[in-house]
Amino acid sequence: MSSSRRWLLAVVLALGMLPPSPAAEIDKYLPSDTEVFVRVNVKQGLDSALVKKFGAEPLKELIKQVGGDEALKELDFDLFRDLDTLTFAAPDTDEPDRMLVVLHGKFKLDKFKAKGESVAKDMPDVLKLHKVADGAGGQVTVYEVKLPDQDMPLFVSVVNESTILVSPGKDYVADAIKRDKLKAAAALKNKDFQALLEKMDPKQTVALAAIGKALTRNAEAGFIKDALSKVDALGGGVTLGDDIKIEVVIGSRTVQEAKELDRAVNDGVNQGLLLLGLLATQSPDLAPLVDVAKTVRCSARDKLVTVRAEVRAETIGKLMKK
Repeated sequence: MSSSRRWLLAVVLALGMLPPSPAAEIDKYLPSDTEVFVRVNVKQGLDSALVKKFGAEPLKELIKQVGGDEALKELDFDLFRDLDTLTFAAPDTDEPDRMLVVLHGKFKLDKFKAKGESVAKDMPDVLKLHKVADGAGGQVTVYEVKLPDQDMPLFVSVVNESTILVSPGKDYVADAIKRDKLKAAAALKNKDFQALLEKMDPKQTVALAAIGKALTRNAEAGFIKDALSKVDALGGGVTLGDDIKIEVVIGSRTVQEAKELDRAVNDGVNQGLLLLGLLATQSPDLAPLVDVAKTVRCSARDKLVTVRAEVRAETIGKLMKK
């Protein structure tokens, strides 16, 4: 499994067995075998007071340093204005090409087409053009992009003015293109996971979910793997506003396992808080972390364990100064 996939699985939070809420329609481009899901509400995050205060300028500078600002200008694309969401979806598998990234926003088709054709003509070893059936008698262009120092290419398609698809698996892009013509919402093979996604809060800046067994696939034997083996589903998210709010919901297999997990988390938080407090007396730089640890709350109800935490604006300010 790739390092990026391991990272995603490692940080996946929990939404899995939340109390009933009105079902929301999930993205029709999601592959039917989706069992790991990450959605970044880019626009919500960039528009948040927190990012405007602390992150906007560093992000703009980073884009300039990597030369991305010129490329974006050629496409008449403004990251801070035109990108709405970025979604990662994959099945529970070790196969690196089994995943799809869906970007929603505002894209100038003529600009993307002109740039793609130009690069394919000037650098055919970097970019190739393919035509893929759209399932309705037409065709859509798919760009095969050869990345530096990578054996596996990426396949990219600007499906319409609001959607871009990216995957190392050409068939994942081709299948999603055909779903563009569908009027119905996506239908996942795992109905429990679909129900989980339909309960996710669209207002969260970052929302993540995964089935329990996906988390144990590459976990080392020991305490962590044993703990994860008791999890049916994980989900949750992070919301940026004036501060950062974090919520994790863990669906355990039994009520008893939920109680054990609740006790373990609370014990760990108390021990961590004590240790951080002692260290902070020697190193004042750690004081903001103590403030964060004090906001952690864990509770159990039936088979659900909920963990909440908050990083307040003043704490973020202290951390940024450090």
